[in-house]
Amino acid sequence: MYSKSTMKQRILLTGKDGIDLLQRITTLDFQRISVNLPQPGLILNPQGKILCYFEVTSKGTPDQIEVSFEDSFLELMDQYTFGERYKVEKLGIIEEINNEDQELKRIKRRQAKLGKEFLNNGESNPLELNLQDAIHDQKGCYPGQEVIEKIIAIGSPSKKLCLVKRIDDSSADLH
Repeated sequence: MYSKSTMKQRILLTGKDGIDLLQRITTLDFQRISVNLPQPGLILNPQGKILCYFEVTSKGTPDQIEVSFEDSFLELMDQYTFGERYKVEKLGIIEEINNEDQELKRIKRRQAKLGKEFLNNGESNPLELNLQDAIHDQKGCYPGQEVIEKIIAIGSPSKKLCLVKRIDDSSADLH
């Protein structure tokens, strides 16, 4: 049986300035985040490519969220921080174990996964990877927003993650 685990860091971000900073630099609209429901988000570069994929969970107060991520989230936040005041409390590591059934369901849904179909390296566009749920429409400005909106206006990205099925026709004569 196939299984692979991934390790995610978890933090609790507290402070109005921290939430405001994430509102400005991510694809999420923090006015529309549901309480206790993890939601995917992205930090993009100016060309609309993924620098960081993460998940946010609102704790029900306007100045506190939980964030889980695999790598560069805190470094990117630090790059964009100028005078904002917020507190980061490390909550530990989450180990997610994926079995074969979960992986097959994810693939059938065409759900891109960090470390499988893309990396946080500035090479992938979220619309190419079916990550539209990580981009809140009508949110407003964030790095890469103009590129994303232009692709949406055109109708589709130049390439897109898709499911490829093998058809095994053993009755066909191949000479």
